[in-house]
Amino acid sequence: MIFSSLPILPLFASPAGLPSIPRSSAPIEGEFVPGELLVKFKSTATSSKIDNAHRGIGAQKLEELRNSKTHRVKLPKGIDEHNAIANYEKLPDVEYAEPNYYRHALLTPNDTNYGVQWALPKIKAPQAWDTTTGNETVVAVVDSGVDYNHPDLSTKVIKGYDYINNDNDPMDDHGHGTHVAGITGAITNNAQGVAGVSWGAKLLAVKVLNSSGSGTDATVANGIRYAADNNAKIINLSLGGYDYSSTMADAVVYAQGKGCLVVAAAGNGNTSNVLYPAGYQNVIGVSATRTDDGKASYSNYGWYVDVAAPGGNADGTASNGIASTYPGNQYVYMNGTSMAAPHVAGLAALIATVYPGKTGAQLGRTIQATVDDLGAAGRDDTFGYGRINAEKAVKTLIVHDEENSAAATYSGTWTNGSSSNASGGAFKHSSSTGVSVTYSFNGTSVSWVAQKSPASGIAKVYIDGVYQQDVDLYGTSDHQQLVYTKSGLALGNHTIKIEVAGTKNASSSGYDVNVDAFDFVTVKDTTAPITTLSTNPTSPDGANGWFNTAPSITLTRDEPGTTYYQWGSTTGAWTTYSGSFASMEGEHTLYFYSVDTSGNTEAVKSQAIKVDTVAPTATITSPTGGTVTGIVTISGTATDANFVNYILDFGQGVSPASWTEITNSSTQKTNETLGQLDTRTLAEGDFVIRLRAFDAAAKVETATVLVTAASDTQAPVTTLSTSPTSPDGENGWFKSTTTASLTANEPATTYYQWDSTATANWTTYSGSFTAPEGEHTLYFYSVDTSNNTETARSAVLKVDTQKPAAPTNVKAMAPNDSKVFIKWEAATDNVAVIGYDVYNADNGEKIVSVEKTNYMHTGLAPNTTYRYYVAAFDAAGNRSPVSETVEATTFRASRSINPGTSVDVELGNGVKVSFSNVLVAGITSATIIIDPPYGAPDANFRFRGYHIDISTTANYSGTIMVTIPYDPSLIKGNEKNLKLMHWNGQKWEDVTVEVDTENNIIIGMTTSLSPFAVGENEVGTTAVTTIAFGHNTNMLAMLAAMLTALGLLLIVRRRSII
Repeated sequence: MIFSSLPILPLFASPAGLPSIPRSSAPIEGEFVPGELLVKFKSTATSSKIDNAHRGIGAQKLEELRNSKTHRVKLPKGIDEHNAIANYEKLPDVEYAEPNYYRHALLTPNDTNYGVQWALPKIKAPQAWDTTTGNETVVAVVDSGVDYNHPDLSTKVIKGYDYINNDNDPMDDHGHGTHVAGITGAITNNAQGVAGVSWGAKLLAVKVLNSSGSGTDATVANGIRYAADNNAKIINLSLGGYDYSSTMADAVVYAQGKGCLVVAAAGNGNTSNVLYPAGYQNVIGVSATRTDDGKASYSNYGWYVDVAAPGGNADGTASNGIASTYPGNQYVYMNGTSMAAPHVAGLAALIATVYPGKTGAQLGRTIQATVDDLGAAGRDDTFGYGRINAEKAVKTLIVHDEENSAAATYSGTWTNGSSSNASGGAFKHSSSTGVSVTYSFNGTSVSWVAQKSPASGIAKVYIDGVYQQDVDLYGTSDHQQLVYTKSGLALGNHTIKIEVAGTKNASSSGYDVNVDAFDFVTVKDTTAPITTLSTNPTSPDGANGWFNTAPSITLTRDEPGTTYYQWGSTTGAWTTYSGSFASMEGEHTLYFYSVDTSGNTEAVKSQAIKVDTVAPTATITSPTGGTVTGIVTISGTATDANFVNYILDFGQGVSPASWTEITNSSTQKTNETLGQLDTRTLAEGDFVIRLRAFDAAAKVETATVLVTAASDTQAPVTTLSTSPTSPDGENGWFKSTTTASLTANEPATTYYQWDSTATANWTTYSGSFTAPEGEHTLYFYSVDTSNNTETARSAVLKVDTQKPAAPTNVKAMAPNDSKVFIKWEAATDNVAVIGYDVYNADNGEKIVSVEKTNYMHTGLAPNTTYRYYVAAFDAAGNRSPVSETVEATTFRASRSINPGTSVDVELGNGVKVSFSNVLVAGITSATIIIDPPYGAPDANFRFRGYHIDISTTANYSGTIMVTIPYDPSLIKGNEKNLKLMHWNGQKWEDVTVEVDTENNIIIGMTTSLSPFAVGENEVGTTAVTTIAFGHNTNMLAMLAAMLTALGLLLIVRRRSII
């Protein structure tokens, strides 16, 4: 058995270099998530504005899409998406809002070389993939083997058997089988390589051809049987020879007996000689077509050709061949009927997915019944029944009915027969001239399946009672065959009648006519209905496509079903059409579609309908007539629901012969200024002022008024406007750069100058100008064309666009336990600083605004740190940057006592000072001041306690004894180093100290109530003590524990001198 092929044309070594297939950017319309929107906010929108926007709609934010300001939101129940979109898009911070459309994948593969596979669109494979991409139907590739390691085949290949080397490794060492396998079922939609006809098919690799592409009847027959025994539903044989082989014929019959469909290439010799196995009974013989659907130059032809499929042009242009897989991870173009056959095998696998109950024979007849007819009408020897159409094949319902069906009515005598070749194993036959069978069906085509044999005669065929042709049933051997097909019938009820003619082929030994089965096609209704819109009047009766008369609208379907419509949107509620309805006034779009009884839904259509039955409104309210002078302001109304424009003009005389335009505006006006007429340039006398309003339907309404023009003696009036239109600062100041505009109420020349009315300094106004910084007076006036001069006007403009500088050298200090004094140096400004704001630096709140450069903050808590910063402001309200932050800590709380009383004052950390028997003449009270702001002792001393200051309201004289109990275990022999230190107003002085080691008391005497403290002379200290009377900068970490252990008591007494 010799494999015949055309030259192999290399495509490329790797698919990486081919361009990628561009993706469509068109959106999928109509279907969206109910109750959800996508809202895009502008980049300047703050979080608070975004939250307010959602809150205003009542929407709930579901998520923010990555790296964007797009929110997916859920609308509250009852809120229409269309209205919500409109409300969102009114907000200044919203860029857009839209439905959250569903988006659906399309069944066109993303394989990198799909773009060069012209054969797949030719057989309408992409449309078929919208119905099915195939399941794991097993297709046997009986060929030179398959490269099962190829990345576009590896997961699809079932390793079968190698009948060349008699092992179970069917690796392809030629390339032909790998190419055939890729056409049938390459891994598809995997972003590489090529696409196969059936995405899901499994490929059973059976090697029957050697490395030269040749095999024997034995190897091929073994391969066919092996495939049939190993679950193959379809067997592809892209091989052949011109010698008939019973061995191979038996193998084919064996496979068919197991329900397999056998597909074979018709051959590449451009001859009518029969090539086998394509010529065997019930094998689908496949011829090859070109890119233009013509016969490929090399393709065989003849009675055994059943269908055609793309095989390549073989014209020297590689891309006109068939691209597919090739060993070594390659892809190549090839040409030949070997390439045509696997397109048919892959299609059979798709059909088997949609109709899993079909036998192999029924799969074949489905393919034959759903082709696109090429060449001569009906079956011909070049294309068979036609070139395969995958879309029709998977969307067409083929009904297979046996000869004993109730739909078959027999007249005359017919005899039951049986045969292993027959459909269902049985058939009916008769040799009686004139007897017939009539089969009734509902569909678009019908096929008659019969047994051809050496004893068969000729039958006459009628469709719907009309004679069609004679069919010769003679055959050299008994075999089942589709002997007649009638297609292209209108969908509906039909009959086929088969009548025994009583004649025969000269080679036949009998007149027998038999009926084995009938196949008829009922095309699935996959076509959406078509709805047309008509109006009454049938076309617009106004101008510019507008109806002056409101039309009635009629929607008409081309088949039974239901029609829906709505105005202005596709997102609202659809209304079921029940009859003609009236159109609305104005310009509106009607959306409509239909659904047929098979559930096919038409794409939504739209039609703009413009209706204007009402004329515009045009009225002039001022002037009402009489004498006019100077520039006349004309007021009135020009409106319409479908407004286009108004024209205001005038003409001389009571019945003007011509008109001069004043204004042509597309803006509607209601009791507003329409335009101005300058009568100063007109001769004295009568004039007609005319207003005409136009709408979209070219309707026009006219209003006129008669006036008499007189001489102009009035001076013009000039008005000043600014941008910003009013002060945006404080106290009448502009904080932004301000431009001034001067407008005269009539044609005139305008003059202006700043801060003066000197004659020589006037500037002719030519357009807006910038006001200078500071407070200035603008003088201005106008002179009209009649030389009427306006009295000069004036206006004060105050502009300050600059912020003051921040205050500097800010300081804070605490004079006592309840106040902090803050001061700073004056800030600078281009105009003038008028005050300062003092802020609490901890919370940013303003404390006070002052005009001076200091502030006393009162009412504060004792022993508390306060932090401040200051900002300056000018008259316009410009605020400077804030100053540096300063801080101050208030004193500890003071206590007042009365004479003759005792009081314990907690100084912190367990230290107390006690006063008792304080008797000073004239003293009404005494105050303990803790931590007064005095300096430190010299470098030889460190303080062992708080600074204490006792002040009185009167002078006194006497001695104060200070007693300090101590713990000898803590002092560690350093009593001699302790000193009572007194502040004399300039420095600290030692006070006499007596140490009572028996009672463990240190006694000091002082004659002054001024500040004192306890210090320790560190010179000569023999051991570090743990004694502490308060602040200890060297031992702060142990302060609290040591004070508790020491239990100090500082007692101050005053003794009167006797």
